[in-house]
Amino acid sequence: MNEDLTMSQPDYKNFGKQLAMGVSGALLALLLTACDSGPETAEITNKPVTSVTSSQRSYDTPEQAVDALITAARENDDSALLTIFGQKYKDLLMTDDKASEKVQRAKFYEAYQEAHKLQTSLTGLLTLIVGNNEWPFPIPLIKEDAGWRFDTRAGIEEIINRRVGANELAAINTMKSVLDAQIKYASVDRNDDGVLEYARKFSSTPGQHDGLFWDSAEGVSEQDISPLQSFVTEAGEYLSARESDDAPFRGYHFHILTSQGPNAKGGSYEYIVGDSMIAGFAIVAWPDEYGQSGVMTFVMNHEGTIFEKDLGEATAEVDSSMVTFDPDDSWKVVGVN
Repeated sequence: MNEDLTMSQPDYKNFGKQLAMGVSGALLALLLTACDSGPETAEITNKPVTSVTSSQRSYDTPEQAVDALITAARENDDSALLTIFGQKYKDLLMTDDKASEKVQRAKFYEAYQEAHKLQTSLTGLLTLIVGNNEWPFPIPLIKEDAGWRFDTRAGIEEIINRRVGANELAAINTMKSVLDAQIKYASVDRNDDGVLEYARKFSSTPGQHDGLFWDSAEGVSEQDISPLQSFVTEAGEYLSARESDDAPFRGYHFHILTSQGPNAKGGSYEYIVGDSMIAGFAIVAWPDEYGQSGVMTFVMNHEGTIFEKDLGEATAEVDSSMVTFDPDDSWKVVGVN
């Protein structure tokens, strides 16, 4: 049996069930990008809107444009954000990963509350700087006849690059967490059958420990704590923001594999012997939206080496029907050029 990785709501009681369908931010990944900046600053104040074009709103002052952005981020308002940045950029700015968008917008708003200023670049553009760490907003403000607006075109490539990079790193770290969880899981006979085995699914059947996650009661022994508990706790804000069971986790879906092919170290064999997965395990992670939420597809087996490959449009063919870990020479080891 194979199972995709999804995330659950904050009580985690249904985590395993939702983990079974897919486990990244979107628009607000643009918050942590770099821009040229100079010494001039301006404080943020409320001003009236000057004009609205068919695709993007202009403002009387840059401060008023920033106020509109902050309000939209605080309220997690897609419609308002597209009015600010331009409807024609919708497919590039927005993704299907609404949970990550919500979390990243909240983080942006929190950073703005810590500190904020406008800086003038050497080319005369204004850049919004937020947070105690002075994170530059990637989309600068420009002055036109109609007023001030965000120059979305100037920052769109950086937005996508940052989003993809953040999601791919999160996917790699998630796979490492699954590796650790599988090792912990296999260190104990979880079903009293006398066999130490890996989990074949992420979710446990209610009342059992036949998956990597189960609801762990307080005060239980170490071995009775779900091997994925720490991961679930750390990812809580992303889990609680999810709206459906099949939503991606930080732009990626995950799926357990139960065999390996001829290109894998050791050759072809099944991980399941009899009714227990004792010979190994593997996992695949693929982007929910190729080119938008991620580019690379990742695979890893029980030996812990993560391989990556840009599958291009064929990424859409990767799904829960995949059962075999089989990276050939076209797959590269992550972190090795």
